[in-house]
Amino acid sequence: MSLEAIEKRITDEAAEEAAEIVEAAKAEREEALAAARKSLEEEYAQDLQKLGAESSDTRNRLSYHVRREEERRYETAARQAIDSAIDSAVRRLASLQDAEYLELISGALRRCSFRGEVEVVISPSDEKRITQQFLSAAGDSVRTFSLSRERHDQIGGVILRSGRISLNATFSRIAALSHEQIVRKLSDTAGGRSG
Repeated sequence: MSLEAIEKRITDEAAEEAAEIVEAAKAEREEALAAARKSLEEEYAQDLQKLGAESSDTRNRLSYHVRREEERRYETAARQAIDSAIDSAVRRLASLQDAEYLELISGALRRCSFRGEVEVVISPSDEKRITQQFLSAAGDSVRTFSLSRERHDQIGGVILRSGRISLNATFSRIAALSHEQIVRKLSDTAGGRSG
């Protein structure tokens, strides 16, 4: 499976979770705005009795500030929801059944452009499923893969090394590199921001 396919899978899985979380954030935002409107209307009625024409200006300023604060909170909540959905999708990929997980790793190894011996750094949680035997089978006439003694601390995937050059193909790194693109896709999928 290619890096694009991994990114698509992260996006698809995160989209479902993000849509639910963003919808909950929208509902919470609407409730907060309704409560703020009610509070402002009550304050306005009291101000009208006390201040007459000046209260209209006060209400407009308060309403503006309440709206801005609620917008900021909504945007923060939506961003956190999407970040959480991406992280959750990455974790789900890393916890796939061995056959499906190894297919993802095989895709990353097939796309490796290094030549000769390539050292493969895995995470401690992958020690039982990414073996030297698996790596040997993934090699070809252009490159061979050898299991490194070193381990990485990322979520899923591998780090490939050839001499002093390395390629980080961990799922968390792929998601981080594509973060803004994934956020845009998920925002579009979840319906984006409502006014």
